[in-house]
Amino acid sequence: MRVSTASEAGNPKSPNEDWAKASEKLIVVLDGATARTGTGCVHGIAWYAAKLGSALAGLAADRDSELVNALMYGIRFTADQHRDTCDLSHPGTPSAATALLRLKDTALENFGAR
Repeated sequence: MRVSTASEAGNPKSPNEDWAKASEKLIVVLDGATARTGTGCVHGIAWYAAKLGSALAGLAADRDSELVNALMYGIRFTADQHRDTCDLSHPGTPSAATALLRLKDTALENFGAR
């Protein structure tokens, strides 16, 4: 089976704020929420989506873990990476819509959050 992803920045002058990983047994997609105001974060939305996406892909690869727990720990892990340099209580702090789809045995599990 061949699996691939493609994404393009909405504005060619801005970094792509989306992130995706796909394999035969796991798909992780993040749609970074474009900042319309200040974010309180020095890293930006693209950084956040990439860090959270990578964390989710690693955590969700453990098929014995619940997807909701992978999301919870992924958010916590990503927040910890910039808690000391960024204002995570800022209302515009980076965020992303997230979707996870995983094949476990013969069933598909899914979880989406916004």
